[in-house]
Amino acid sequence: IAWSVGYLTFLAPGGLGVSDVTLAGLLALIVSPAQAAVIALAMRLVISASEITSFAILTRTRRIQ
Repeated sequence: IAWSVGYLTFLAPGGLGVSDVTLAGLLALIVSPAQAAVIALAMRLVISASEITSFAILTRTRRIQ
């Protein structure tokens, strides 16, 4: 749900912030709001790191070929 909301948001590139707030809001129904915020931020860091790593690997392999 959070990814869909972020994807459909046209004002923020990549749903930046919008999907995080949605995820934290939905998680707050299950865990405390502080824990939900930490989990949402950790997810953003993991997703950003994986995108940067994927881009770096793709760029490196294209130079080799």
